[in-house]
Amino acid sequence: MYANSKTSPPTKRVFRFLPASSGIAVSPGLLARDPARAGVPAPARSARRDVLALLLRALSGAVRPSCIPPRRAVTSRGQRRLRGLCCGALLAVTPGALPSAAAQTTHVQSRVAVARDEFRRAFSLAQEGRWAEALAAYERSERLRPHPLTTYNIALCERALRRNTRARRAFLRALTESRGGADMRGKEADAWTHVRAIEREIARLTLTIEPADAAIRVDGRPLEGDLLGGAQGTLVAGTLPEGPGRQAPAARFEVLLDAGRHEIELSRPGYIGRRVSWSAAEGASGALALTLTPAPRPERDRNRVYAGVSLASLGALGLITGTIFGARTLVLKNEANQLCKSGCNRDGLDADHKSKTSANIATATFFPGLVLAGSGMLLLAGDDPTRSAGQRSGTHLTAVAGRNGAFFTLGHFW
Repeated sequence: MYANSKTSPPTKRVFRFLPASSGIAVSPGLLARDPARAGVPAPARSARRDVLALLLRALSGAVRPSCIPPRRAVTSRGQRRLRGLCCGALLAVTPGALPSAAAQTTHVQSRVAVARDEFRRAFSLAQEGRWAEALAAYERSERLRPHPLTTYNIALCERALRRNTRARRAFLRALTESRGGADMRGKEADAWTHVRAIEREIARLTLTIEPADAAIRVDGRPLEGDLLGGAQGTLVAGTLPEGPGRQAPAARFEVLLDAGRHEIELSRPGYIGRRVSWSAAEGASGALALTLTPAPRPERDRNRVYAGVSLASLGALGLITGTIFGARTLVLKNEANQLCKSGCNRDGLDADHKSKTSANIATATFFPGLVLAGSGMLLLAGDDPTRSAGQRSGTHLTAVAGRNGAFFTLGHFW
């Protein structure tokens, strides 16, 4: 199972299993052993020497006596002079190319050397069964020089530490990186074998939440989408760093978890957060429904509700009064017109006077009632505690007095 070259001497396989209480047996012999096979090649030659060698090889193939006319045949001494002149001209055209290439190569070589050292150290630690330390060393090597074999060894360390969801993610990531052109040296089949074994061991929880846009996290970590796709809305717990919860994809979805006890948190602005514990054995399945309760309104919101109801009631009274007197105005106006067809008598003048008075009352009650009713409705719906902080709205009512009279202005912002 080692990733050794054909010329390397045979290596005795040493299997170190975890204690029986861990429940998972991971052999250090499964690790990819050779750092050069894990994307950490040996140091390259000097950049200046490489460029000069390529240049001389090109000139030696391009300058030949057969390419020169017979009367201008050049001797071997002339060829050497011509090559020297060409090399000098090319180096003069790009004087900074070789030093910059050499500096870049030196930087890459230093990173490669550190990555190789970390890889070897991680391999030694894994041979001793110190999986947590080996995992940290492999991760440092991967940051310096990514390669699917390094990711594959990281997955084996996660598997030995009983973090199956993270191991599954690392195995799948190694297989994805290998499809990008990097060679896993025959470890693809082993990776798929581990993935299928993990699929049988992880727990599956079907969650139903209300409200559907609530944020959820498990063990203090947000959930991540499944790399394999799976059913629509399948999420994986334990693979992302600790942080705030993320909105769920739907009201009902499936979560893949490691076996053991987990803390599930559900939250949303304007609601009382909820935290529940859920325990599962290897390969277990379960279902859980979580519903959040709206948070009680504070005193300020209750006062707003009372004010809104009062204004809406007064506005409704004004609208009703204005409507009644408006209808009475129409009746009296029609009566006055009938009495004043041939000339207004006392009854006609009295009906006309009453219609004007009724019209003034209708105007004085209907429009203020409309403003008061609108203000009350906006106060009732203007500040919903279930909205997030960026969605708050408000209403303001202002009385304005001028030379031409007094009136109200109503403003509402979202």
